[in-house]
Amino acid sequence: MVEERARPRRVELLSVSNVSSSVVWLQWQLQDPHSSPLLSTASGQYQSESVSALLNASATEHSFSWLLPAHKYTADVLTQSGVRPDEFPSTSHSAGPLTFWTRPLPPLNLSLSHVSSTTALITWTRPSRTLSDGFVVNVTRGLNTRSRFLPNGKLQSYTLRELTPGQQYYVSLTSVQNTGREQVHSSAQHLHFTTCKSGFTYKQSR
Repeated sequence: MVEERARPRRVELLSVSNVSSSVVWLQWQLQDPHSSPLLSTASGQYQSESVSALLNASATEHSFSWLLPAHKYTADVLTQSGVRPDEFPSTSHSAGPLTFWTRPLPPLNLSLSHVSSTTALITWTRPSRTLSDGFVVNVTRGLNTRSRFLPNGKLQSYTLRELTPGQQYYVSLTSVQNTGREQVHSSAQHLHFTTCKSGFTYKQSR
């Protein structure tokens, strides 16, 4: 009877180092990369499909691309000893599974119009492929920032109110996806403008 091969040591501290709307970057630490030949396997669950990648023994990071925006995925990393069939391959215990969400697509074509001394209208285009759960607008003047969550993914405009005449403002807009435990934000779109002095109204573009 062939003696069962001992399991290789699993990786530690598996985490997501970065994630976009279509790519995730994973990282981990090897406990003992010099002990024996290892073959790291990084796998990601794409809804009902699983995609794997075979990495070299010293790998401590990997990225999966072609993901869908605003979707939930799981990832795992295993180590394997005995690469050839006659070496009776053995895999480590799971380092995960690690669950993550990709970011939603950002709003498009953010622009500004109808600026007055105390208000300004911002408009944007919703991404065609996905519908977010809403948007977050951040309005900054100097060191002060006001944040507003707009719980409607179909919106394409919003009026900024209670502004101060003759002041410069910076605006950022992100799409938001609710995951049940937290909000996942897209990359931000930005613009800046100056409000009119009292008594004036005009149109201003980005």
